[in-house]
Amino acid sequence: MGYRDVGGLGPGDRGVDIICWGRDGERIAVQCKRYSPDGKVTAREFESLLGL
Repeated sequence: MGYRDVGGLGPGDRGVDIICWGRDGERIAVQCKRYSPDGKVTAREFESLLGL
């Protein structure tokens, strides 16, 4: 998909699991979650991600 320099941050990552650079030079942070099929991401988790 055109992402480059894909990697993880390690301890102290503040919830970021993957960091990479996009095609247009933007830095992208990815947070991965795994929930049960009927589970939902809570508002608190979503707001925590936006706070990065």
